Amino acid sequence: KLAVSLGANGRLVAVIHFRSADPDFYTQRHVRLAEAMANQISGAVLNGILFGRLENQATEAETMAAIGRVMTSSNNLDGLFEVVLKQVKSLIPADRMALNTLNFETGTTVKVLAAGLDVNEFPPGVTSPLPASGSYIRKLLDGTRARSGAALEEFAHGYPEVEAVWKAGI
Repeated sequence: KLAVSLGANGRLVAVIHFRSADPDFYTQRHVRLAEAMANQISGAVLNGILFGRLENQATEAETMAAIGRVMTSSNNLDGLFEVVLKQVKSLIPADRMALNTLNFETGTTVKVLAAGLDVNEFPPGVTSPLPASGSYIRKLLDGTRARSGAALEEFAHGYPEVEAVWKAGI
């Protein structure tokens, strides 16, 4: 096995791996050739990586602009939310998206809008108590903007009204 790093502008940008069924196949000559090839192509590889990042950023900006246009096109959010979910899915894969309002005076949250897969146990209009301190949602309310994975699973299992959504894989 032989591996050679590709660097550009003083930073490592990629690694090329060579493999042979014979574990002792590669010699110092192969190492020198691989290093020369890496030096030859590293600039082009870096340019390709950077171009790909720029394309992704442009696509994200276009999608965010489209979402903004959709959301300001009407005051009827019910129909718009499905359209927004379609746009959002190109940035954040999701089968369902819900919007809850928060009322700190009454200590409740109400699901206002939902788009995507339907979870009958958790339809729009459901009022729930705001989560207790230490919970996932409370951390969001206290300033942590987003979480996923184990933190979200812990939250879901602590709140029966969210359990159906979690079990559905949404």
